[in-house]
Amino acid sequence: MLLEIHDNHKLVGFVGRHTWSKSDIDEFNSCHRYQIRRYNNSLENGFSKLLYNIDAVKAYETESVILCEGCFDVIALIRKLNLYDYPDIVPVATFGKKISDVQIYKLQNKGVRTVILGYDADAKDTTSQIAIQLDKYFDVYIADLSMADGKDWDEMSDFAIYDIFDKGLRTVREFNLE
Repeated sequence: MLLEIHDNHKLVGFVGRHTWSKSDIDEFNSCHRYQIRRYNNSLENGFSKLLYNIDAVKAYETESVILCEGCFDVIALIRKLNLYDYPDIVPVATFGKKISDVQIYKLQNKGVRTVILGYDADAKDTTSQIAIQLDKYFDVYIADLSMADGKDWDEMSDFAIYDIFDKGLRTVREFNLE
């Protein structure tokens, strides 16, 4: 499966994902010389400067973004929360548990005021550092994905996602105190 990456309405790269599950790929790779990669991104695109779905953020109309690690998390949130034509809150991916100054600038340039950090639950220290970095520029909340037994957005049920937004949003200070 291939997804196009657009920036300023121009095609700038792609993300490829194998359709097999992670466990099937790991099982195959354990007994074969030629390895299957779960993800395969286009090269030389400067992914640290890109944000997946940034073109859906309407300048000075989109109030909030949900920052995710990957494109498939964004797609899952759009589908499960029915955010197709809802400009007030837009899921956006940073291509991993990191954010660059260029990515922050792109969000600022669009007039985003609130960032909900929705990174996977497996890296609390990294999430905390990124939240502190973002807190200088935005109102920041962290979605506590540990409430969903460590599942990613694309693995959660609709109910689990709504539950996180209802009971699992933390301020940076609350997240760090826990």
